[in-house]
Amino acid sequence: MPKIYIHPQFHTAPKMSSEIQVEVPEETTLGEFIREVCGPDKRLLFKIMDETGEVRPHVAIFVGNDHCKYLGGLKAKVAPSDEVSIYPALSGG
Repeated sequence: MPKIYIHPQFHTAPKMSSEIQVEVPEETTLGEFIREVCGPDKRLLFKIMDETGEVRPHVAIFVGNDHCKYLGGLKAKVAPSDEVSIYPALSGG
């Protein structure tokens, strides 16, 4: 069962857990996995993806140690043993 870590900045409820495990079919894409995790919480999904279904520019999503943009974006496959992490993008000087 893939595990997901969601940085507290994205939490939409005071006691929302940062680590969630979700059972998904084996051929699940990253986009489908994130939608499944967010479920009915449209506010959480809106913080991660824009209206067109793309990852927001200020969000960094990793599958294992690899940024999703190097794996095919939201079309990347999520294996049952994968760990997905969602962080606010870091920048500055």
